[in-house]
Amino acid sequence: MLVASAWQYNVWFIPVRWAFQLDLSRKWIYSNHYVWFTFDYLCDFIYFLDMFIFKVRLEFVEEGKKIDEYSLTKAHYLKSKLFKVDLCALLPLEVGYYYFGYQGWPVLLRLPRLLKFPSYDDFVTKCEQNLKSAHLFRILKTLMYLIFVIHITACLYFAMSTDQGIGKNAWVYQGHVHIPFFSAYIRCFYWALKTVTAIGNSEFPTTSRELLFNMANYLVGVFFFAIVIGQLREVLDAAGSSQSSFRMQSDAVLSHLRRRNIPPYLIDKARMWFEHVWATQKMLDEKEALDAVPVRLRAEIALNVHMKF
Repeated sequence: MLVASAWQYNVWFIPVRWAFQLDLSRKWIYSNHYVWFTFDYLCDFIYFLDMFIFKVRLEFVEEGKKIDEYSLTKAHYLKSKLFKVDLCALLPLEVGYYYFGYQGWPVLLRLPRLLKFPSYDDFVTKCEQNLKSAHLFRILKTLMYLIFVIHITACLYFAMSTDQGIGKNAWVYQGHVHIPFFSAYIRCFYWALKTVTAIGNSEFPTTSRELLFNMANYLVGVFFFAIVIGQLREVLDAAGSSQSSFRMQSDAVLSHLRRRNIPPYLIDKARMWFEHVWATQKMLDEKEALDAVPVRLRAEIALNVHMKF
């Protein structure tokens, strides 16, 4: 989780520090470079610990066997492609700060830190696998990606406005470069939200570059909304199909009992049993659900379940 948090810090704040030219003479947290350096090197330290303390002990499977011996796990990690990617993610390109400064485009020297994405993706995948509402988690993840796209759009919008000239025309950002960071960012985020989601009117672009930028934002917005709608449909279909299938089976059994003139109290017992099964396991045949699991693992699961009672 620490590695995922460090990666999130880098992926969200590197664009902000590149796009928004902050006034170092002001005493905000956003413009105090010592605060940025503290967070930067704390994240780098987390990356270092992940590589040489945790990843070298990461278990792996070889020929169906779980390998957890330290010497083997260390050798496996050091020979893997993941080690090379993690090593590139810690390239000390910040030495360029001494030659180019540490504000504006030199912040992009930290972009290799984003190569830690496989570790972040692995964390998200494990969270998704361990949650009961996996579909809901996917929807929230997609919405977070959409917010991130809006965040990047806001940063690019301010950078383009700075390059062309603040207030030069109606399309660019209207304000001053050295206003408080949050005030400038929230206005750019609002503009990006209107543009990407197409929920509001924005000023018509006056140059070809501005027009291309708006078109790209519209296309990205349509793409994300299509994904969200598709995932919502998957959630509804998955929840409805399993429940409707279970209800069809229970209705068929109860109808059969009525045709056979079974006493009402037994029919009520059968109905209560079906309600209990749906409330506890959401299926009738547990054996069918475990058919894909190897026999030995199936036996261990059955033993664990029965040992609880």
